[in-house]
Amino acid sequence: MATLNGRTVTDIEIDGVDFNDAPDFCDAYVYQAVFEDTGEDLTEEQMDQLVSENYEEIQEMIWESRYG
Repeated sequence: MATLNGRTVTDIEIDGVDFNDAPDFCDAYVYQAVFEDTGEDLTEEQMDQLVSENYEEIQEMIWESRYG
């Protein structure tokens, strides 16, 4: 479960995934996510912070996008 400032973030959408760039995925980015409690979209800055603070979970989501 990804969190930002103590709030759960859901509906995380990732784009730019290139499995030829594994395991770094330097072109992948979160382009949409919402706070679960309000349904409010995260700003670009919040999405960047989300990735920084939840890097391992985001990496797992990228890998799952290939096989899930």
